[in-house]
Amino acid sequence: EGFSVAEAGDVKGAVRQLHAEFDVVVVDLRLPGPPGTEVVKATKSRWPATQVIVITGLRDSGVAAEALSVGADRYLYKPFGMPELRSHITSSLAARERILRERGSDQ
Repeated sequence: EGFSVAEAGDVKGAVRQLHAEFDVVVVDLRLPGPPGTEVVKATKSRWPATQVIVITGLRDSGVAAEALSVGADRYLYKPFGMPELRSHITSSLAARERILRERGSDQ
């Protein structure tokens, strides 16, 4: 698909990778270690324009609401197909470009 991807097996590993800026971060809320929302918080505090998509198998609106409240931009419930994930990533990339463009026009 033309995407460069970095992987982490747990929350701490994901947070460590945030020394670099990513266009989009996709995080499973059920990663081993601290809550996956820690990745959301760390991403948004370091890279506010980075779009965060959370994925979860818990069909609980409270889980999604919590993720959104700490900065997630989108969420997907498992199971999902690659076309759905691709669509969310494409939309997230467009949103990030919009944010960066707006910031540029503010300066």
